[in-house]
Amino acid sequence: MEKLQTIISYAITLEDQGVMPKYGWETRNRIIKPSEIYDKEKAKALLENAELIIASTRKLIGEMDC
Repeated sequence: MEKLQTIISYAITLEDQGVMPKYGWETRNRIIKPSEIYDKEKAKALLENAELIIASTRKLIGEMDC
């Protein structure tokens, strides 16, 4: 159960990224470009989260007795 909770907690982070606009955020005064939100470090962290999700999911499925 602990592995599943880990997968879910990291997946939520990626899911939140999926609902964010890809071309910027329109505000009353200006458009905020994605480059103002995402930097190399944040992109790297998101990719590491995705890799952890994949590895954890593979391990969990491998442990299933079906």
